[in-house]
Amino acid sequence: MDRFLEARSERSWADLQDLSDEDLIALHDALSNTTGLKPDYYRDELRYRRQLDLARRQTNLAQEMQSLTRVMLRLTVVIAFLTLVVTVATIYNAIF
Repeated sequence: MDRFLEARSERSWADLQDLSDEDLIALHDALSNTTGLKPDYYRDELRYRRQLDLARRQTNLAQEMQSLTRVMLRLTVVIAFLTLVVTVATIYNAIF
């Protein structure tokens, strides 16, 4: 019953953000099991957290891809320079 009262009480956005995922799920279940209502605000907060986590992971992946692209560009420049050196050395040896 105590959990039901806690679930039914109005919660601010900051209160919801402070709760762990497990606590949000427990409050959602307590309210929906007792009243049959499906409180969207708990599910919305969980959905928001998951979307935020996904956005962070996508941002990290994009940054890693940019880093790899820069490394590949540098290696391409080095290989092009070395190819030019070998070509010049081959031509020099063929002439002299």
